Amino acid sequence: MSRRPVHQAKRNGYAAEQHYLAAIGHAARHLRWQGNAWQLLGSFALIAQLVSAAWLLGWLAQSPVPGEEILSGWTVFVVGGCALLIRLLAQERSDAVHTSASLKTIQKARERLFNAWQVRCERSARALSAKSAQVALEPVDALLNYFTRYLPLRTAMFVVPFVIFVIVLLHDWVAAIFLALAAPLIPIFMALVGMGAERLNTRYMERLQHLSALFIDRLRNLSLIFLLRKEQAATRQIAQASDAFRQTQMKTLRVAFLSSAVLEFFAAVAIAALAIYIGFALLGYLTWGPAPDLSLFSGILILMLAPEFFQPLRQFAHAYHDRAAALGGASLLLAEEHAPAQSASSQRDDAAGSSSRDITPPSGSFVLLEGPSGSGKTTWLHQFALNSQVPIALQRQTPWIVSGTVADNLRLYQPSASEHEIDTMLQNVGLDGFAHIEVSEQGRNISGGEAKRIAIARCLLAPMSYTIVLDEPFAALDTQSAERVLQLIQQRMSKGQTFVIAAHKTGIADLHGLATERITFAGSGPSGHEVEMHFTEDAHGHNAV
Repeated sequence: MSRRPVHQAKRNGYAAEQHYLAAIGHAARHLRWQGNAWQLLGSFALIAQLVSAAWLLGWLAQSPVPGEEILSGWTVFVVGGCALLIRLLAQERSDAVHTSASLKTIQKARERLFNAWQVRCERSARALSAKSAQVALEPVDALLNYFTRYLPLRTAMFVVPFVIFVIVLLHDWVAAIFLALAAPLIPIFMALVGMGAERLNTRYMERLQHLSALFIDRLRNLSLIFLLRKEQAATRQIAQASDAFRQTQMKTLRVAFLSSAVLEFFAAVAIAALAIYIGFALLGYLTWGPAPDLSLFSGILILMLAPEFFQPLRQFAHAYHDRAAALGGASLLLAEEHAPAQSASSQRDDAAGSSSRDITPPSGSFVLLEGPSGSGKTTWLHQFALNSQVPIALQRQTPWIVSGTVADNLRLYQPSASEHEIDTMLQNVGLDGFAHIEVSEQGRNISGGEAKRIAIARCLLAPMSYTIVLDEPFAALDTQSAERVLQLIQQRMSKGQTFVIAAHKTGIADLHGLATERITFAGSGPSGHEVEMHFTEDAHGHNAV
């Protein structure tokens, strides 16, 4: 899989990743705007609640408070209570709407990934690797907090501190200067931390992807590992990958904890300096600037608003790590979406694919592919199946077996097949009495020959409108079963069903009599070199490629 290098992403400022996040978030932008509105309403309700609390404390201390001629303590208390209820309601609605928008965005990311996988599998006719499948888990989940926390807090970070700064400025311009001097330190330090956090999170995602793929691969091949006595080597590989992942994870956590500690330190120092100034001003020790005119109400209000001034900045700084994690996940998702669909044998695939697109067998025909192993017959069959305009019943050399009974597997192409039809077909392929035997996914509890026979029987049960495509079907059959299958093929051909069968050059004399078209492959083996395909004359006088 081609992956965008971490250093290249860093040098380009993660422009592609940011564009990707904006693209998948576009569908839920209206929900995010609604959530931001609820969030700002909750912040303004909190400010109103703090103003009411400061007014009540000043009024109870019999200190001058604004509007005491027209306002009573009960009136302000009711206003504060209403502000509290509005704040709780707004917070609940904001969380719900932002979560809904985030889940919709995550669904969009997975849809894009699945569409890319579908196109790649159709082009390459190959299954996904464990490493690719893991991308749909942690990298996609890493995007959730970006849309749930980072984007909403980015809006609140600009609006709420500005409103609080204006309120403080109206009461004491010296206190406002304290806030103005301390506020830029948090974004500056946040930017410095972000330079390394994005790179670490990208590396963290890559290590996690590698560890997951390695574990799944070893788990799949557990029987082979025991047969080859490679248990210690496999254990050592997983231990090394786990240790590398653990080290990367600890580096990422160290950056997160250290940056959070420094941000908390700056905010605490600023609030402490502001508290010292207000305390000395209220005690009368400061006689310059607005200090002599500072009332108890103004002092309490400024002290209450100061933590809320820094709160959006601190929350945004913590959520900045969610942005770094999202960029790391987006980098892997982009690499997976743009991964090439063809393998090293793409030249042979193209040669076989171009020729397979030119073949349209007529109804009731039998196209025989013959040639040595590795000459391109299987590739041709896959390309033919993908480009066919009619339904295909495909039997591969490594059959696809689903979990359930053998009868369930035979009904995949023909759901209405009766028990008698299934029993008869299984008897034809030498699996008499297998109908109700349970098989596991991919047929792990049966032999390869039995799985291949099940796949052959499944294809031969397909409706007459299907084209039957069989890849080396007789390699898994004994002589008696092969004769029965040939008779069945002949019967279905007489009813108009089309067959495309690949077989080795040796041992296919019986097929020549049935074949209406023949395709002969002459290749140099599975090295990926070009496949030579030529015309021959079959027994019926038809031209064959």
